[in-house]
Amino acid sequence: MLGSLRKFPLPELAVWLLFLTAVVPLLALAVYNHPSPADDYCFAFMTRDHGFWHGQHAYYTGWTGRYFATFLFHATPLWAGWLGYFKILPFVLVALLFQALLSLLGEAFPAATVRHRAAVAAGFIAVYVSQVASLAEAFYWSTAVYVYLLPSILLLYLLTWALRGHRAEYRRLRVLGAVWAAFLVFAVVGSNEMTMLLTGALLGGAVGYDLLFRKKFNGWMAFLLGVWAVSAYLMLSAPGNAARLGTNPQGGDAVGAILKAFETTLTQGVRWLVRSPLLLLTLGFAWFLQKQPGFRLTPTLQIPAWVAVPAWLGVTALMFVPQFYGVGVETPAPPRVLNLAWFVFLLGLLYLVALGQRGLASARPLWGEGLFSPLSIALIALVVGWGFLRSEPIRTMYHDWLRGTARNFDREMTARYAQIRASQSDTVRVAPLQHMPTSLFVEDVRADPRFLWNTCAAEYFGKKTLILAEKK
Repeated sequence: MLGSLRKFPLPELAVWLLFLTAVVPLLALAVYNHPSPADDYCFAFMTRDHGFWHGQHAYYTGWTGRYFATFLFHATPLWAGWLGYFKILPFVLVALLFQALLSLLGEAFPAATVRHRAAVAAGFIAVYVSQVASLAEAFYWSTAVYVYLLPSILLLYLLTWALRGHRAEYRRLRVLGAVWAAFLVFAVVGSNEMTMLLTGALLGGAVGYDLLFRKKFNGWMAFLLGVWAVSAYLMLSAPGNAARLGTNPQGGDAVGAILKAFETTLTQGVRWLVRSPLLLLTLGFAWFLQKQPGFRLTPTLQIPAWVAVPAWLGVTALMFVPQFYGVGVETPAPPRVLNLAWFVFLLGLLYLVALGQRGLASARPLWGEGLFSPLSIALIALVVGWGFLRSEPIRTMYHDWLRGTARNFDREMTARYAQIRASQSDTVRVAPLQHMPTSLFVEDVRADPRFLWNTCAAEYFGKKTLILAEKK
């Protein structure tokens, strides 16, 4: 076994160690996850008591055009009483994210081995987790997951099939692939305004680049762009959008929103580069490219750096524009939006490193080949140590997991459910939670029985009123 380890490339080993550092506590905490009073019960009782399509119609006409996200909201099996779904959801998300990255890397680097692709995918997930603004809104709170992380995963699958449409071996699946890719466009656009803009920018940019620089019309990408246009119209024409925008009188400043978005992108970009292991992952990815000089990006993705870098910053800034336009430039971007922008920023950075791989291929290796050389050991310790010491999300996960905060939270929530169901009264007063794991916890019901979370939870459990008792 020791001999096998000595042959294992250092950057790959370091990336897998960081992956385990990030993902093991994330999945360990999942078994203590619960639905959040913030929205989860609202959608569940709507489906159970009024019907799935009634809920869809109510939200599309009265609150939001995010037709695919609201489809998933109302389909969450919480309506049938299955709370265990929320414990399984993070496992499914991690698996889907890993597989989607693996598929996209396979199309971007056709000659890459599965082992190499898996290492890069693991590194992406590890670094993404290490700098998310909110773990709860990234992996545990289903309402935020359906709006932000899940469409990001679907976008990876869409990019995969967009590339496959240019390959001869997929011609026999052209019709089926077109239907699947069209659905992915429909789903990603209908999840949130940010991924709607991102998808349009990527598809429109691909069509425009081919026309201007390659002097050809890309019919495949034009087809997907057409599907995007129809989907975007369905999203933007929803009557509920006007109602939602009307609740934010500070919104509506398009120029201010764009300027604020670029300002936020620059400040956050510096923070991500300085405070995360992103540079170390970049070195590891660069090592992979250096060691495999025959590997090249598929020609479809090879564009000049002077086009790629502004596009990277531009699409990252797009992730902030709807927030600042809808709510106002004075309101900071919420954690879930920062999570999405971080995802796009990280994916774009890896793409830029891949574009620069020709120079890397001829460069002299920066480290030794052996696993147990002093420099190798120092680099491994640095990667893992950075994950522990510099990453607030990872420190928080280990704190909530190893100190029993999440376990006690699970016990309190289970006891609360039992109390509510056993009560013979229409009014139930529940005790405040004593253990609130930051990794999992979003919001609780309030002391005001008229607050939305209270009314939704009361409806879900078949009560008239649910009240959070005042802390003593």
